[in-house]
Amino acid sequence: MLCRNKVEYRKAALDEADRICYIVQHTKAEIYPDYYTQAVVDFFSRLHSIDNIIKDIEHKRIDVLTTNGEIIGTGSHTDNHITRVYVLPEYQGQGFGSVIMNELEKEIFASYDYCELDASLPACIFYENKGYKTVKHIKYDIGNGAVKTTLIKLICGLYTPTSGYVRVFGEEPFFGKTNRHNIGLVTGQVITDGYNYHFGHSISMLDDELSLELNLELRGYFCY
Repeated sequence: MLCRNKVEYRKAALDEADRICYIVQHTKAEIYPDYYTQAVVDFFSRLHSIDNIIKDIEHKRIDVLTTNGEIIGTGSHTDNHITRVYVLPEYQGQGFGSVIMNELEKEIFASYDYCELDASLPACIFYENKGYKTVKHIKYDIGNGAVKTTLIKLICGLYTPTSGYVRVFGEEPFFGKTNRHNIGLVTGQVITDGYNYHFGHSISMLDDELSLELNLELRGYFCY
């Protein structure tokens, strides 16, 4: 337990699950929409549901950081994997995140030679400043609704936006025909609108004999 200048870091109690869940979900709701689509935000929120938080408290994996008796942050780890570091937005930038990280590392290094974590986009700089290095990128399947395909089609001029606007090379892709030859699209599957030309089989549009740059140039040339 850390207790200094009315700041305390300790194991979480089961009756604090709702407060911990609020800290995690509120922080995500305030910060993540600046970096991710809503579908991605919802996916991350499900990872830290109240049921998962209760389970982690029961296994003594979650700690809380309090100041003047109020829980303002939380940290957790499973073995040597840091799984949560959250501080309420109004308390960020005051060193509380570093306090949580220092305590988590202390717990982990008592049994392991190194610790690891999965960093969200808004937290990358924080972790890099603490000496962490990116070793790999992980892809998560978040299900339907992440609008990735819709965004690609908007950029390529295959769709027109129902609100707002898209600019590519200073033009709206759907109307700016002059710049379409500068856009190359290479997907893992053939993109169609309602027609399956290959009876459900995934057909790669990549030419294995060409570089990525040449693939993009070739596709861009033939598409427009």
